[in-house]
Amino acid sequence: MKINKITSTIYKTDGSHEPVLLSSRNSLKTLQKLVGGRIDIIHILDFKKSMEGDTSSGNDLVINDEGLDLPINPWSQILGFNSIWEDEKFRGDIVLIEGRLP
Repeated sequence: MKINKITSTIYKTDGSHEPVLLSSRNSLKTLQKLVGGRIDIIHILDFKKSMEGDTSSGNDLVINDEGLDLPINPWSQILGFNSIWEDEKFRGDIVLIEGRLP
C-alpha cells in the first residue's frame, strides 16, 4: 500500500501559521487533533472557475465541525477569498489542504 503525503498548512486563531505534512494513512486522526475535534471539509473553489464549470481545481479547508464557541479565525477572509466562502467567519484553527484530500 502506497502512503501519500499531503501538503497542508494550519492557520491558527492567534494569527500564526505553519506547514504540516500529513500522511494519507493517519490524516483523519491528525486533522481532528489539529482542529481540536470533529472535522468538516469545505472545498474552496475559485468563484470564476466555478462559474465556468471547472470543479476539479481548488483546495480543501478543514474546520472544526463543532466549533461555534471557538474564536473567529483571522485567516477566514483570506482563505475564502474569491470563493463563495469569502464572507464566512470560520472558527478555531483551520487546515488548508493543497488540492483535494484523497
